[in-house]
Order: sequence, then structure tokens, then C-alpha cells
Amino acid sequence: MYHHEQIKELMRLTWHHTKYFYLTLTLIAIALYLYDHFSKEERTKPECYWKNIDKSRNASDIKAFDYENGLVIYRPEGKYRGYEQSDSHPTNDYFTDWSDVSDYYDLHEYYHD
Repeated sequence: MYHHEQIKELMRLTWHHTKYFYLTLTLIAIALYLYDHFSKEERTKPECYWKNIDKSRNASDIKAFDYENGLVIYRPEGKYRGYEQSDSHPTNDYFTDWSDVSDYYDLHEYYHD
């Protein structure tokens, strides 16, 4: 077991050798902060990559992107087949009666997801 004087001497030697290390780390951190703070150039907003972008149109009008030429390919204006609303309900030909549905649930219970 160390005596009180030995512990004090050990602490003094430890601090004597590590204070330069901490001082060096602090100076490096200050230098990096100052370099970063004063070397920043004014950042400008980059120009848009797409040459024919029309910001007045909705994003859902975009059909595809031509990455090689930097062009946006838009859908033609007008009604689209996928957006038409109808009063008829979609039919599901897969399940023809309730027995098919119950078979599905039996299989689900057997195989558990």
C-alpha cells in the first residue's frame, strides 16, 4: 500500500508528464477552430443540375430523368389513365367465394407469416 507522500509524488510526476500533452491538444483544437472559422468562403447555392426543370409544375408530373443529358422528362398534360375516377368498384377475381378466404386464413395459421 502506498503512503501518502508516495501518492503525492506519483500525482506530481503524472501531471508533470501529461500537462504538455493536454496543452498540445488544446492548442491544436484552438488552431483548427480558428482555421475553420476564418477560412470559410461564402457558400453559394449550387445551380440546378437539370437543364429544363419547370418549378411551376407539380413533382408528380415528372415521368423520368435523363441523367446523361441532365433533362427532366414530363408527362404530357391532360388526364391520365391512372387518375381517372370511376363509380364502379374494382373486382377481385382471386377470391370467388368465402371458402377461399377461409382457406387462406387456415394456411396463414399453419405457416405463421
